[in-house]
Amino acid sequence: MLLVPNVTFLFPRLKTVTRNVTKTTLSSRTAMANTHIQLDDRLSELSRLDRRLQEEIIETKGCRNALAPISRLSVELLSEIFVISTIGEWDPPSQNPHRDHKTQYRRGCIIISQISGSWRAVALGSPEIWARIDIRTTTKNSLLKYMMKNAGPVALSVVIHSGEHSPVSAADPPRIRALNTIKTMLASSPMKSLTFFLSSSMIFYTLIPSFPSRSETIQTLEVNSYWSWDSSTPWPSKKELLPQGAPNLRRLVLLGPVCIPWKSGLFTQSPNLTSLHLNAPTDTTVAKISSALRHNVHLQELKLLLPQDDMKASPAKPNQGTVLLPNLTALHLTGSVANVTTLLSLVQIPVDIAHLVLSVHVPPEFLQSDVTAPPSQVLLAASANARSIGREDHLHNHLIVAPGDSKSPANSV
Repeated sequence: MLLVPNVTFLFPRLKTVTRNVTKTTLSSRTAMANTHIQLDDRLSELSRLDRRLQEEIIETKGCRNALAPISRLSVELLSEIFVISTIGEWDPPSQNPHRDHKTQYRRGCIIISQISGSWRAVALGSPEIWARIDIRTTTKNSLLKYMMKNAGPVALSVVIHSGEHSPVSAADPPRIRALNTIKTMLASSPMKSLTFFLSSSMIFYTLIPSFPSRSETIQTLEVNSYWSWDSSTPWPSKKELLPQGAPNLRRLVLLGPVCIPWKSGLFTQSPNLTSLHLNAPTDTTVAKISSALRHNVHLQELKLLLPQDDMKASPAKPNQGTVLLPNLTALHLTGSVANVTTLLSLVQIPVDIAHLVLSVHVPPEFLQSDVTAPPSQVLLAASANARSIGREDHLHNHLIVAPGDSKSPANSV
C-alpha cells in the first residue's frame, strides 16, 4: 500500500513566500519606473544644455567671424566675390572610368552657402551664383529645380555632361537622370550660355523639340559630340533648332555627328554672330555656304570642317561677287583640296588676317617626285583667288598640308 505524505503543514509557509516575492517584485518595478523617470528627466536636462551650448557655439562663431576682414565687406561686394569664386568646376569630371558615379558632385554655390548663416543669406540672395548650372548624368531633378529656383529670372549658363568618359553606341545613349527637368528648363528658362559634352548625338536631337522657336538671351551655344563606332556622316536634324534665330548669339559651335541646315534661323537671323565652328552637313553646296556667310558678315572667327565629297557649284548670279568678311581674324578650314580652294575663292579675306589654317589631305599625285613645288604651292595654285589670301612670308599665316590618301577622313579643325 502506497503511503501519501502529509504536506498540509507546508501550505502556510508557501503562502508566506509567495506574498514576499510579490511584494519584492512590485517594489522592484516601482524602483525601475522611478529610475526611468529620473533618467528621462536627466536626458531632457542634458538635451536642453546641449541646445544651449550649440546656440552659444553658433553665437561665439558668429562673433569670431564678424571680426574677420571679409565680414566687413558690403553684401554687394561679398556677393561679387562669391560669383567670381564659383566660376569653373570645383569637382571636375573624372577621367577614371572606374569612378564611383554615386559620389555627390560638389557645387561651389552649395559649398559657400553652407559655410555660415551670413554667407548662406548672401548666397541665396545672389541669383548669379546659382545661374551657372553643371549637369551630369546622375544629377537629380530636385537639385536642378532647386538651382533654377534660386537663379530666379537671371539667364542661365548651363553645361551638360553625358558619358564624358568614352564614346558609346549612338543607338544606346547614356541615360540622363534629370532629362525631363532639362527639357522644362530649355523650354521655359532664359539661357545665356548652353554647352553640351555628349557621347551620343541622339541626346541633343532628343532635346531639340524642347527649345523655343527663338531666344533673345542666348549668346553661346556649343555642342561637342563624340564620333562613336556607329556614327554616320552628319545630316541636318529634321526638327529645326531655334527656327526664328537668336539675335544676341555670339558663338556657335557644332562638332561631331551633329549639324544644322545652312538655312537655319541660327545662320539667317543671328546678325551678331562673331564665332562659327562647325561640321558642314553632307548636303553642303557652295550656294548654301555663300548664303549663310552673307547673313553673318561680322564673323571674326570661322572654323569649318567641309565634307569630303566635292561641293556642288551654284550658277553665277549677277552682282553677287565674293563674300566680304572684313572683321575676320581667324580662318580654319579642313577638307578636300577642291572644297577648300572653292571656299577660298568664295570669300574675300583680309590680307592681314592673324590666323589662316588650312588642313588638307593632298591626293598622292601631288606628292610625286617630279613636282618641284611643295604641296602648299600646289594647293594655292589651284585657285587664282587663293593666291591673294595672305602673304606666304607672313608669320601668322599657316598652311597645314597633311599628305595622305584622298579617301581618308579629314583632320579636325
